[in-house]
Amino acid sequence: MNFDNTDYPVKKIPMGNKALIDCLYQDEHLIIVNKIEGIKTHANEPNEIALLNHVSAYVGQTCYVVHRLDMETSGAVLFAKNPFILPILNRLLEKKAIKREYWALAQGQFSERTIIYREPIGRDRHDRRKRVVDHEHGQTAITQVALLKQYPNASLVNCQLQTGRTHQIRLHLAYHDHAIVGDPLYSQQTAPRLMLHAHQLSFTHPLTLEKINVEAPSVTFEKGLPNNVPHSKKLDK
Repeated sequence: MNFDNTDYPVKKIPMGNKALIDCLYQDEHLIIVNKIEGIKTHANEPNEIALLNHVSAYVGQTCYVVHRLDMETSGAVLFAKNPFILPILNRLLEKKAIKREYWALAQGQFSERTIIYREPIGRDRHDRRKRVVDHEHGQTAITQVALLKQYPNASLVNCQLQTGRTHQIRLHLAYHDHAIVGDPLYSQQTAPRLMLHAHQLSFTHPLTLEKINVEAPSVTFEKGLPNNVPHSKKLDK
């Protein structure tokens, strides 16, 4: 597909290292990659190199972020390959037509198999890195949590986002005394990494109508689980 550069001007960004990309799916319109923990989804400074730069080098042209993951979080991230498809994918995200599921190793044990957290989220006035539950001025935030496996001092849960606020899963779990193991902002329990992984991304392709469903493996996440549960193993329901 060819685009007129006057209608869709290409934004130039520094190219990264294409060898760092683990591609889960791509076509001429979009690409889904498996992000490792410890790297930003997009740069905050003009000359900074982030995942977007590496993806653009892999594709061979400037790509565009559809949704982001926190630097400490790993897993599936969706990028648009051109500015034509970007607003279409953004609209799917707004309509909750792009399903995102995360695995989290949370502290403590859950008394219910499924639960929905609805606390509104706002900025922390005392720490610009953090978010807080703000019932008066916060933005709507909805997280559906399902228990996958119980451990003596922690629980593996599946979290499905119905909204996409910054630190939403991390804050909702911490607010209910189930902070994610290894969370540098909301937990006192240390670990080699933040135990949060975007393991599944699914949606209907807006142009081809193909049903896209990808799962992102993570060796480092699996190693952090108490019994080292492999990604391919069906978890307890």
